[in-house]
Amino acid sequence: MPRKSFRTQVRTEPIEFDVNDQTFRCRPGIAAGTLFKFVDIFGGGDDDDDGKVSAKTSLHAVMEFFREVMLPGEFERFQALIDDPDVAIAIADLAEIAGWLSGQYTARPTQPSSSEESSPTPPGPSSTDGPPAAVLTFSRPEPAPV
Repeated sequence: MPRKSFRTQVRTEPIEFDVNDQTFRCRPGIAAGTLFKFVDIFGGGDDDDDGKVSAKTSLHAVMEFFREVMLPGEFERFQALIDDPDVAIAIADLAEIAGWLSGQYTARPTQPSSSEESSPTPPGPSSTDGPPAAVLTFSRPEPAPV
């Protein structure tokens, strides 16, 4: 009987991003189900009458994404920063950060296997150079003028 075993790659280094000189740390990797949940929302999950995701649903999903990917204690600091009336963090900035993070999770190189560690790196571009093949983003195009 055919059989194949699969092992997940373990990422060890947290992902970090800075906002106004504050560094926020996120999990090194997230479960595929977490990404699927957000893809479902932005792929037509909870739509309004014209087939577009509502602003309320989008904002809620982006904040839940941050809550799920940030390391313990980080989301609370992040929430305090975006709630600070003296700091103007736009929704577009939050969407840009979420898009960048999702790109890190969908296209981030993993730690090399033990057999790869002993072989030298060949010269030239690597398979991870350039833009990722597929990136989950949390923005929608502007509606066409009527």
